[in-house]
Amino acid sequence: MTTNSDIAQAFFSIIDSAALGYPIAYPTKSFTPPDSGHWLEVSFMPNSGIDQGLKSGTVLMQGLAQVNVCGRPDTGLIPLHNISEQVGALFPKNLVISGNVRVSKTPYNTDIIPLEDRIILPLTVMYSE
Repeated sequence: MTTNSDIAQAFFSIIDSAALGYPIAYPTKSFTPPDSGHWLEVSFMPNSGIDQGLKSGTVLMQGLAQVNVCGRPDTGLIPLHNISEQVGALFPKNLVISGNVRVSKTPYNTDIIPLEDRIILPLTVMYSE
């Protein structure tokens, strides 16, 4: 049976092995964003499984990983989208992540988040068994 730890490790490994050239912030690891340029901030968010009913002991795993593509203010939106497309290409729909767990939807962006010290373009990668 695939666990949430297995799925998270697989997501992180795919991003690491791609060697995209951007610093990456992972949950619970110390990270200082660069003064210039772009970086990635990765989050893993498992959801409650899909219960197959009382007669079945099967629960299907599902959730998402989010990769925030980040840069400093005034660096423009297009570079963030270009980086997001690079990351999204690592996770095509139906890619096997771990065990029977697959990317269940083409990765997608939500609206840009402008902060005082950075701009963020979230990329969501959904998965399920």
